[in-house]
Order: sequence, then C-alpha cells, then structure tokens
Amino acid sequence: MISFPQELLDAIVDEINDASTLASCALAAKPLLLPCQRKIFRSLHLVSHEPRKPRMRGALNFTEAHALFTGAPHLGSYVRNLTIQVPVALTDLPGWNLALHSAQNVERLVVYEAASSMPRSILPPETMTSLVEFLASPSLGRLHLAEVRNVPSALISAAMLIPVVSFIHVRLKQEDPLIPTQLHSSTSVPRLRDLTIMFSTPLPGPCDFLLHPRHPPYTSHIERLEIRLTPRGDQRLLTACAATLKYLVLDAILDTSINIPHLPLVCDVKIEVSVDEDWRLPASLPPILSQIPTSLPAVETITLVFVSDRRFRNVAWIGDHLPIFGPSFTTCRELLHLRRVHCELVQHIGIYAVSKHTLFDGFVQAVETSMPGLEGTGILTCTLAAPFPSSYIDRLP
Repeated sequence: MISFPQELLDAIVDEINDASTLASCALAAKPLLLPCQRKIFRSLHLVSHEPRKPRMRGALNFTEAHALFTGAPHLGSYVRNLTIQVPVALTDLPGWNLALHSAQNVERLVVYEAASSMPRSILPPETMTSLVEFLASPSLGRLHLAEVRNVPSALISAAMLIPVVSFIHVRLKQEDPLIPTQLHSSTSVPRLRDLTIMFSTPLPGPCDFLLHPRHPPYTSHIERLEIRLTPRGDQRLLTACAATLKYLVLDAILDTSINIPHLPLVCDVKIEVSVDEDWRLPASLPPILSQIPTSLPAVETITLVFVSDRRFRNVAWIGDHLPIFGPSFTTCRELLHLRRVHCELVQHIGIYAVSKHTLFDGFVQAVETSMPGLEGTGILTCTLAAPFPSSYIDRLP
C-alpha cells in the first residue's frame, strides 16, 4: 500500500460516505488515517448533554468534544460544516469554547437552540462573545441562526461580513441597544449577499437592526432574499433591497396580505403557500400574484410551491383562474420576459387516499385549469416534490 500515490488514496477515501467504513479504513493503514479523519470530521454536530433525552445520531456532546480536541487538536482544522447547539448548562462551556477555538476553517455554521432546553438564560455573556469572535473567521461563508434567543446586536453586526446568512426565529437581547457599542469601521464593508429572515416576532429582531438609520447600508448588496410574509418589517426590507435584489422567495403560509414594492431586477421569484384540508388557497395568494406584472417587470421564472400537512383526498381545489394567467395572458403586454412557471406539490403526511400517479394527474389538471393562458406555451411545468425534511435545520442551504 505504501507504493500507492497518496493522491489516489485520498481520492478513494473521498468516495466513501459511510462513517463506520471510514473509521475502519482509518485503522487499516497509516496512509489512510489522515484522509479518513478529514472526511469524518468535515461535518461536525455538537449538542448539550441532556439526561433522558435521546441524542441526535452522529452528534457529540460538549464533554466529548472537549476531550476530542484536547487529545487531537489537529482535528479541528478539518471541520468545514459545523452545527452547534447553544449550551444549556455551565458545564458545556469548556467544550463550546474549545470547539470554536479549534475549528478555524469552518465554511458553514449552524447555531441553534433546542426548544426543550432547560434551564435557559443562565449562560454568561462570554458564550455569545466567543461566537461573535468566531464569526470573524475569513473562511466562513454561510451562517444560520435558528431559534436563538437573547442574541446581542454585536453578533448581528458581525454576521454582516458573511455572504449568506439566515435568521430563523431569532430574538435580540431586549436590554441590548440596537446600535452595537462598536460599529463597523470604514474598511469593514458588509459582504451580505443572501439573506433569509423567517418567523418575525413583535420583539426587536434582525430586521429592526438591519434597517436602523444609524447603521451602515447592510442591505445595499443583497441579491437574494427569503422572507415570511408578515405586516411588520417585510415591506421595509424589500424596499431596502430593491436596487440589487435578483432572487426573491416569499413564504406566504401565513394568510397575510402585503404590498410588494417595485423590484426592477428580480428575475426569479418563488412563493410557498399552504392549502387547508379542503384544498383552498390562502386568500393572500391571488393579491400577491396580481402584483407581479407591475412589481417584478423583469421576472423570468415563477415557482409556486403548494404545501399540505393534510391527507390527500381530492386535488381539484383550484376553481377560479389565478390572476395574470387567465385566457388573455398571451395577448397581454406584461411579463414579456417570463419563460417558466413551475408548480410543485409537497405533502408532509405519507397517507394517500389515491395513488401518487392519480394524485399527480389531478394536481396537473387543477393547475392547468387555473392557468388557461399558459396552455400550449410550453411555459408551465408541474412536479410532485419530496416532503420537506422534518427538521428546519436540514432545510438550510
């Protein structure tokens, strides 16, 4: 085996995706040890130790992580994808701090707070301080914060130097001012290009921070924006990104109306909507679609994702023509750049009253009936999509 080129061994190991096989290969021969370790520790998931609670498969608790990086500190340099739970106990802090100190080449970071974590809000400020310092890593290109409370404004400020950022149900620290003690210097130009903000709350959130009048223009270079439609904050954010926005994802699961401002560069829009047990669309969808010709004049692709958590019974749930896709579509002078309208059906419950083939045929028929103006144009496509992952963490890019 010593005669094999190391590059060939590295390439072989790179094709192995089973963790137990990689662990066995690491023990088989010395030339295989490092490439196997690089593959094993490329993605790392760290959680708090909670008694009587089953641990997520493949995850290490902070005590194990502390022992791991203490005994083999070089393993931290292999981590590229780090998913880490906010500590729930003071005993987790040594592992949390050592993990952040050791993993200095991370490209994608997910930080989340478990919904059942108890006790909460007992951690010292140094917990978030260490995270703020970690965000300065030049390798970090994606940051996802999910279900995290008491986030200091300094952390949101530090996140603006990362190209892809998601805030999923993130709440700012209430006693913390929206303006951090140290604003960006003139040389710290915001790098944010892709922003997701979901589950807005009445409390101050990331949107309030981003749009604060005394802050740098954090939104001035955003090209992709994904938001859940709510009356508070979303319109301001859309308006702030109007000059650069090209890709827009709207989560309209909540039945909320909103006015879309003029977005001249948006070429791709995706709208996710939910249907109830009677397969009725939310009342907010037709008004949203009717705004597309004037608000998104350059749109080329429209994707409509219909999501249901109900049992399939009948798919003939669209009765009226949807706006802008009626019989007069081919003669109108709007949406001249439109090249594709794609409709996806997503079902979370795997209980079918009919076969999937019959289900999909009914869906296609319902969609075509609601969009008669697209018949024969080759623009309309339909698919039956796989269910979304059960965990929101698994949906993050």
